[in-house]
Amino acid sequence: MPPSVTPGSRESESSAPSGSNVVREAPVGPGAPVAEMASVVRGLAAIFWGLPIALLAFARHFLAFWPSVYDLVLPPAATGLLLLGLHRLSRLYPQERIWQQAVFQAQILALLLVGLSPFLFFWSRTPGADFFGRAVVVLLGAAFAFVVALMRVLVRLSAILPDETARSDARLFQGLATYVVVVLVGAAVTLFVRLSPIGLSEFLELPKQPSAFGRQALLLLLTLLPIAMAMAVAWKLKEVAMGVVIGRRR
Repeated sequence: MPPSVTPGSRESESSAPSGSNVVREAPVGPGAPVAEMASVVRGLAAIFWGLPIALLAFARHFLAFWPSVYDLVLPPAATGLLLLGLHRLSRLYPQERIWQQAVFQAQILALLLVGLSPFLFFWSRTPGADFFGRAVVVLLGAAFAFVVALMRVLVRLSAILPDETARSDARLFQGLATYVVVVLVGAAVTLFVRLSPIGLSEFLELPKQPSAFGRQALLLLLTLLPIAMAMAVAWKLKEVAMGVVIGRRR
């Protein structure tokens, strides 16, 4: 008699094709305890609130605001909240190689954001320092890469949770967010090349000019798009994970 398959059980990793990078789209089975799913809920909540706080903390330094001591503390705190959320997500299925790899890559980028975010304050205080300007450029590149990596994590998580609509939405928003990030990075590089021989510090200070209100609004809107998509997916997955936790505690 063939062995019975319990509903929600996941395929073993050995049955996947060699070199496959797709997580099995199987519902969460008995192998995921309630404690792990509760950790996923808390992690998604931390990511949901950390994204807009980090965006506001970063955006203040590119607007016409004189930095205060809060601008030194808030960016590391916001990015640290994102790192904490990813750490909580990593508790789910620690034996799942592809899932853990996606979370680990996002954690590395989040850790880089935490370490580089204080340079925003230093650059705002001394915008002519090339060293601080280069650190801010690396920080912005890591931030865009983090958004792409985070969307990949959310897509992997949606493949684990038992909700087909959440999976479709996650894949759709991942493609849109990646497209917007590529457009933003490409536009920034193109503008820098066209304005050469402008210095790096002068280029970073372009949004601070008094006549740059239109550029500030457009830049903030375009940057807000992938952040809003990631927040929408994180909230949807949090609701699904919450339903799993409540259903198992009954």
